[in-house]
Amino acid sequence: MGSASIIVKCARCLTVLEDAPTVSVEHRQPCPNCGSTARAFEDIVFETITLRDSLDTKARHGTSGRPFYEAKSGADLHRASGRWMQRDLVIDRENDRYYEIVVDSETGEVIRTCEESLSQHRDHGSAKKKSSTNDG
Repeated sequence: MGSASIIVKCARCLTVLEDAPTVSVEHRQPCPNCGSTARAFEDIVFETITLRDSLDTKARHGTSGRPFYEAKSGADLHRASGRWMQRDLVIDRENDRYYEIVVDSETGEVIRTCEESLSQHRDHGSAKKKSSTNDG
C-alpha cells in the first residue's frame, strides 16, 4: 500500500497550508485566509489491484445431460508454480476434440499445449486414472 504525504488544510475555509501535520494546537499559525487555527488533515492512499477474469461455457441438447461442448478461457492459477496463467480449453464431445493451451501471463511462454481427439485424451487432469484405495 502506497501513501502520499498528509495534506494540512484550514478546517474552516479549506485553504491548503504549509503546516506540518505534527504541529501541536498551541503552536499553529492562524490561517492566512480566514485566521482559524482549526485544521483538517487529508491522507491520500492508493493501492494497486489486479483483476483477472475467465469465462466458462457449456452447451447441452435439451435441459439436462452431459454437455456436448465445453469451453473455458481466461485466468487460471497454475497449481504447480503458484502463478497465474492464461488457459484456453475446448472439450467438443460431438466432434471428438480436445484442445488446451496454457500460457504464462507474465512471460508469454507456452507452458502446455494439447490438441487431440477426446477419445485419446487420457491420464491428464480430471481424466487421470483414480488410484485404488481398497486395501483388500
